[in-house]
Amino acid sequence: MKKIFFLIVLALLAGCQKKSGETTSHADSITVTDSTPADVGEVKTEVCVYKDYVVGDCVHIEFSCGDFGAAKRDLMDKNSQALWTSLSVEDSTGYEIPNPKYIGKQFEIRYGYTTGFECQDPSVEPVASKVQNIVSFRMVD
Repeated sequence: MKKIFFLIVLALLAGCQKKSGETTSHADSITVTDSTPADVGEVKTEVCVYKDYVVGDCVHIEFSCGDFGAAKRDLMDKNSQALWTSLSVEDSTGYEIPNPKYIGKQFEIRYGYTTGFECQDPSVEPVASKVQNIVSFRMVD
């Protein structure tokens, strides 16, 4: 009797589980299990022009739709991560500059918001605020 009960419970548990990282997307939102924090919220998609990559008080990755320098990027797949990383290159002095092959190009950015730290005056105690949480990133042009 105990064996039958155990097998039934095991079967029910196995039937209820989803694969890690499995997603279900809808027009304006995304429901994600396991690998995505619950605070991503509503995900929007924007097509934006890449404008600049500036290193100063912090990194500013500027698109026509905003500064994504403080954005979290851990939800992006490997291709999105590689493309994001290639937005800047080092010049002959080792300084990071915008990759010229991407300036003026259009990118589709899917993102929501989460809690993080925006660029702030380094002499002031950091304060958590809403920052972009990028889900996917791809070139449109």
